[in-house]
Amino acid sequence: MGREIINILLADDHTILRDGIKMLLSAEKDLNVVGEAKNGDEAIQIARKLKPDIVLMDISMPSINGLEAAKQILRFVDTKIILLSMYTDEEYVVQAIRIGVSGYLHKQSAATSLLKAVRAVKNGEAYFSSSISKTVLETARKNIHKQLDFSRFDSLTKREKQILQMISEGTSTRKIGDQLFISMPTVYKHRRNLMKKIGVFDAAGLTRFAIKNKLIAE
Repeated sequence: MGREIINILLADDHTILRDGIKMLLSAEKDLNVVGEAKNGDEAIQIARKLKPDIVLMDISMPSINGLEAAKQILRFVDTKIILLSMYTDEEYVVQAIRIGVSGYLHKQSAATSLLKAVRAVKNGEAYFSSSISKTVLETARKNIHKQLDFSRFDSLTKREKQILQMISEGTSTRKIGDQLFISMPTVYKHRRNLMKKIGVFDAAGLTRFAIKNKLIAE
């Protein structure tokens, strides 16, 4: 028993590249190119008409770019989208993921990667070329750090935030106590507590944390 046929719509404004991809896909018994589009508008119209299993689409196209076309296609058609692009910038990758694309391949990816991507996506998996995966992981890492910083900052009491701000501005322990009308031992206690909560134990680190959370200006 052979593989299930996967119907594919190709969308790319470069005819030579589109023909090359079509030739590659058509050489596979389970892959069937049912339509071609040379811009975003055509891709949307043809996708709504043919309802392909997968739309393989360039990001940079005239009239409507691939990202906007993907958004509109997914709104009206039950299909999966793989984007092809020379761009590996975080901005494009994150936007593509938010839209709901299932794959993102760099245009310099090997032919075998394209074939793997099509079959993986048809099976419900996500597929990103290695250069794109690095961007995805780096973005995820940044977001995790941001969430951790926000969570740690949010765990501070109002008084601890006040003291953190004053320490970061270079205010001495005595002056902090005088201005907040609390004793020096109480200031030390708040300082120890806030340091423990945010995991920072030196003045420079406290200042960086305060700047990152906009308690003080850079």
